[in-house]
Amino acid sequence: MKKIIVFIIIVLLVSINCARNLKEAEYGDKSLDKKVLIAGNRSEYKNEIIKRITDVLNKEGYYFSVIPLSDLDETDTSPFGAVLLINTYRMGKIDGDVQDYLSKDPANKKVIVFTTAGTEDLSVNLKVDTITSASKKENINIQADQIIKLIRKRFP
Repeated sequence: MKKIIVFIIIVLLVSINCARNLKEAEYGDKSLDKKVLIAGNRSEYKNEIIKRITDVLNKEGYYFSVIPLSDLDETDTSPFGAVLLINTYRMGKIDGDVQDYLSKDPANKKVIVFTTAGTEDLSVNLKVDTITSASKKENINIQADQIIKLIRKRFP
């Protein structure tokens, strides 16, 4: 019984640690036309993805606003040409904040959803551009480059 309780506590601590919100940040000049909102949870893997995206696209004249996923519902997304939602797939579902946001406009052409999980076998069926990935360091450049392409598509 003690082993089960210890196991449950460890699982809960790992889950809580994985779902920490991103810290608010801005990259680039706010007056730029190419504005991207990133809302999500943070982890070492996700932070590296965001760093690569912002490093590459800042050189191309993009502005980024980064917010916690929990702030998405209160954020006016209309000034942004792209909205990147970064979340973790848990217990067979994407994050509740992402589900709530998408329920208002399930086919929003500005939205890109990036979902991570502990496994490669992940399928998320949404009406917006969606990328899924296991949180493996060797996937960082591949996943970031896919997201970069999708962001560029929103600014013809």
